[in-house]
Amino acid sequence: MVGTSVAEATSAGPAAWWSCEGCGSYAELPAEETAGFTIECPDCPGVMIAQWEWDAA
Repeated sequence: MVGTSVAEATSAGPAAWWSCEGCGSYAELPAEETAGFTIECPDCPGVMIAQWEWDAA
């Protein structure tokens, strides 16, 4: 999932806001495609943590 652009991630379906506790990076990713997965941070060796979910407009 790393490398997915925001435009690709928010084009359809519910979205989730992810953040990295290690470096503070954040991303909006498709909620259904990332649910239950560990998302590696693209900026540091840490992992992203899902913060919020909402339906895309």
